[in-house]
Amino acid sequence: MFGLIGYLLRKAKFDPAPLLLAIVLGDRMEVSLRRALTISNGDWWILVQGATSKIFVGAVILLAVLQGAAWIFGFRRKMAEDAEKI
Repeated sequence: MFGLIGYLLRKAKFDPAPLLLAIVLGDRMEVSLRRALTISNGDWWILVQGATSKIFVGAVILLAVLQGAAWIFGFRRKMAEDAEKI
């Protein structure tokens, strides 16, 4: 069954690696999230209070802004057209 799912994902041009990571690490991440929320009495801000998490949140925001700018200016479309010409 997983082989069929992998085949369909490849046909749809999806990378199966993130799905595999989600399957393998999903349970551990959920347990850790529940533990953190239990320790903080349900306060979600505990997840972004550390310096490392602030760096990651900043990086995600920066990447989202850059992706949006690339989409607006058509950078990806131009790169795809150039790649097809080669």
